[in-house]
Amino acid sequence: MARYWWGQKNEERKVHWLSKKKMCKSKFVGGMGFKELETFNMAMLAKQAWRLLQNKESLFHKLYAARYFSNGDLLAASLGGNASYAWRGIWEAKNLLVKGGRWNVGNGSSIHILNDAWIPRIRNLRHELGSEQSVEQLCQLEDHVS
Repeated sequence: MARYWWGQKNEERKVHWLSKKKMCKSKFVGGMGFKELETFNMAMLAKQAWRLLQNKESLFHKLYAARYFSNGDLLAASLGGNASYAWRGIWEAKNLLVKGGRWNVGNGSSIHILNDAWIPRIRNLRHELGSEQSVEQLCQLEDHVS
């Protein structure tokens, strides 16, 4: 971005009067108001991942599901060996959704109780409880709590 703004060409070098960090600050705090392109790009890729999660009848979802997450679960999908450039970006951006999203539990049939982050502030229930805990022990624990 700085090369474009300050007019640098391949052969000549120009002085960059402001750093990228200052160029991307808001105008209200003394910057130039440029967007941070990496952050903006990641937000747009996360939006595409959200579309894959929400629009399961779209052609976009059907194509990507058939090629990259045939089990139907985008959040559990792996990158794969021969991934396209677009899938690599969406796959990386889905982590933003996982970190910033919240579960709507409903009947609970699609939740992997020990691996999914369905409890706020606990990312891995198996880690919190220890690997020797079974689902039956969790159910007994729930009976005692309620």
